[in-house]
Order: sequence, then structure tokens, then C-alpha cells
Amino acid sequence: MKYKLISAMALTLGCVANANAYEKIFEWNDPIQGNYPAECSAAKTYGTGGGGPGYIYYYDEFTVNCPLHPTLKVGVEKSWSSSQGNRCDRVTVNNSAYTTSWNDCNNWRVYKK
Repeated sequence: MKYKLISAMALTLGCVANANAYEKIFEWNDPIQGNYPAECSAAKTYGTGGGGPGYIYYYDEFTVNCPLHPTLKVGVEKSWSSSQGNRCDRVTVNNSAYTTSWNDCNNWRVYKK
């Protein structure tokens, strides 16, 4: 049992270390610093939405340009419903070498894997 616990802890720590090994490339709307780093630029380039009684969805797309990285397209999907209120459903990036994370649809990050 002792060895199973130690093995599980090592596996968990390995996964956590791996998840934190990604290099942050860009952050949109950081609560303290705003968009950063300063050498990157990002702009909303597309937006759409729709819905019906009690439900609305939105999709916004941003172009992110950072030195030494390709131009990236970040898609932000959000919705509102009368039963759940506002939700940030997904934040995606168009390049498999990169990934995203988000606090909400107004604060998201792009990482190099």
C-alpha cells in the first residue's frame, strides 16, 4: 500500500509539473497588466452570435501576433441562458503546438506546448 501511494504521488506530481511546463506566450486582459507582453499585439477580428428565447450564444475571434511565433487565431465561445446566466464555454487556438487557459471570456492566455 505504501508503494502504491508513493507511485500515485509521483505520477500526480509529474503530471502537474508537465502541465506547468508550457511557456506563456500572451495574456488577454490581465486584471493588473492588461494585454501582455507589450511586444505582442491582439485584436478582435470577427464576432457573431445568435439565439432564441432564454438562450444567446456569442463567438469572437482574435488575431494574436507575437515575435518568434506564428500568427494565431483564438476563438472565444460564450453563452447566456435564463437558467445558467453568463458562461465562458471554450477558448481555443488554431495551432496544435499551442494551447489556452482562461479565467473567463475576458481574461485568457495562450501557451506554447
